Order: sequence, then C-alpha cells, then structure tokens
Amino acid sequence: MGNQKYKLLHKKLGLCVDCSEPAIPFETRCAKHSWNLKQQHNRWYKNNSIEQNRIGREQKQQYKIDNRCASCSAPLDPDADAGYITCVNCRLNS
Repeated sequence: MGNQKYKLLHKKLGLCVDCSEPAIPFETRCAKHSWNLKQQHNRWYKNNSIEQNRIGREQKQQYKIDNRCASCSAPLDPDADAGYITCVNCRLNS
C-alpha cells in the first residue's frame, strides 16, 4: 500500500498517520507525534522567522516600486487601484 493510501486509511480509522496508535480526537496524529511536530515547527520558526519577515518586507517594497499587487504580484490598474497596494481581485477575495 502506498504512503498516501496508508495515511488515508489511518485517518478514516482514527489512527496516527505516523505510528498507528490512536490519534488525538479531531487530529491525525497521536499525542507523541503531535507534540514532536509542534516542537519541529517551533524550532524552524525560531530559526527562520526573522529572515522570512525581512524577505517579505523587501518583496512588498519592491512590488510598491514596480506598481504591482502586494498579494498576487499582478500589475495594478491606475484607475481602479489608486491608493491601494492590492489589486481589485485580491481586495474582493479577502
């Protein structure tokens, strides 16, 4: 059985997709694997959040200079998007 089928079956049965132990209610992992994944995310965020925020700010500033949407990078329409940093589509969809 492939990895995707294995995970789908375990989700249906309420088992952890990593070890087949009973999963936490409304989650796909047991307490051990859920905690480990949370710690892994916390370590990544601690190590990368400052750099990612800096990159995002620089990208947004470049989009403003290039007169492009800050969300989807589409060119801004001077009439419809005057005074906004996002295009009409992004403003309507958010």
